[in-house]
Amino acid sequence: MKNIFQIIAVLGVLLVCKNVSAQWNERNYWEFGLMLGGSSYHGELTERLNNTEDWNAASSFIMKYHFDRTSSLRFAISAGTISGNDLNSIYAWRRNRNLNFRSRILDVSFVPEIHLFTGPAFNRGIHPYVSAGFAFAYFNPKANLNNEWIDLQPLGTEGQGLIYNGAPGDKYSLTTLAFPLGLGIEAHVGNSWFLSVDVRYNVTLTDYLDDVSTYYPSQSAMLAAYGVGSNNVVLSDRRLVPENSTTGSLDDLRGDPQNKDRYLFFGIVLSKKMISMPCNAF
Repeated sequence: MKNIFQIIAVLGVLLVCKNVSAQWNERNYWEFGLMLGGSSYHGELTERLNNTEDWNAASSFIMKYHFDRTSSLRFAISAGTISGNDLNSIYAWRRNRNLNFRSRILDVSFVPEIHLFTGPAFNRGIHPYVSAGFAFAYFNPKANLNNEWIDLQPLGTEGQGLIYNGAPGDKYSLTTLAFPLGLGIEAHVGNSWFLSVDVRYNVTLTDYLDDVSTYYPSQSAMLAAYGVGSNNVVLSDRRLVPENSTTGSLDDLRGDPQNKDRYLFFGIVLSKKMISMPCNAF
């Protein structure tokens, strides 16, 4: 996490301490655009981001303010879906765990961008860019049970909200702070239009995008609180082959509490330059 803050700080310094060149006739302007593409996630229910079985559609509305040819500040509202299913895993123990989820994810991000190779020695029409900033994200994991998608957070599938030895405490929040790390390639397609390939990798502060993080709950406590056959009990432990273990032991891990979940937005951006004015107008 310290490295992420350092990256954001460096980009922020570059954004503020820009070198304005008179011979380049630097200009500042607004840019508005739309991204259409996909979303994915990296967590307990998927092994890798490039697992196409877990890719879903995503879109973003993007607004940028360009300070000069090198630096801009990007505001975006993004929406997508993330999902995962143990039955798609190459590992037998994950297939036996038998968990699945999907979640809509909505985020609002504020990201400084640094555009590279924009000097007179380079082609002004096509150039890469990098970015780092912060975002606020909302998610709501659901599981498929008998062809019905059921909200998981209210169920306390890892024993949240119950009192027993080793209980995890309160139910997790459905919002999280995230740190987007991005890169892309932008091409000018006319005097005021841009076409970009954009990728944004978001590191979150939650391990519950998929409702899976720590240990299986105490089944006796779950049964006493919710009863046999309740969604709380059924969705807390869906193992195909039961395992004899003690809640809180390494053999009874339901997830990986050491690593936070991440999600990814990627796609094609079509945007338009809307306002142009000299920098010294301010």
